[in-house]
Amino acid sequence: MDLRTWPIARSIKGTLCHLGIPQRLGDGKPYTQEHYQSFPSLEEIAGENWYSEILALLLGKNRWVAWWTTKRVLKNSGLQAFSPSKLPDRLELANINSLLWARSFFMGGLLILADLSDSDIRSKILEWSGCDTEYDAEFLFTAPDTFEWEFEPILNWCRDKKVAQDTEDVVPAKADRIIALFDGDIYCALAKVDAEPVLDSLAILAETWGLKLITGPETYGWLPNLK
Repeated sequence: MDLRTWPIARSIKGTLCHLGIPQRLGDGKPYTQEHYQSFPSLEEIAGENWYSEILALLLGKNRWVAWWTTKRVLKNSGLQAFSPSKLPDRLELANINSLLWARSFFMGGLLILADLSDSDIRSKILEWSGCDTEYDAEFLFTAPDTFEWEFEPILNWCRDKKVAQDTEDVVPAKADRIIALFDGDIYCALAKVDAEPVLDSLAILAETWGLKLITGPETYGWLPNLK
């Protein structure tokens, strides 16, 4: 059995492609806990920065990212030093030059709009995204500078664990890509036309780690049903 294979799940839903990126290597067979744990983790193979390397690839070259996380993670990341302000209901990205905006809710949920062209902010988001997702998922939404964000629908989507399965309600109308982070694994929902370039980039990244990309179980393409 080849232990140097990395299974990326792919599933098609309408006009979208879902990619499930596991934290462990595998042989592409359906997961059971015993089978899954028998393979080495990416941290063992690629080092402790493997997570942020994948996130950087998935975020692409878009300048802006909306990040659904917790107040505790924001505080620990040090991003509060950038003095986040309250997000309006609607925002045209081309008309602003702010580094960080935030919108908070009860239960600790927080939506942050961040400017990834600031290298310090980008590095903090790459370092802290997904660090505390054992029970609740985090989401990263990307959009080009020409996009007009509508935050209320995104906030409602993030807060409703059942709605979070319906990615076509968000892409491409409210964002061009969703990255979901849950329990150490990474998922991405994007247009089918954009999926192959992302997979090609993941294959190149895998090669730098001495790995080969293979197809994972289709049912792993998106988040499990969250309770």
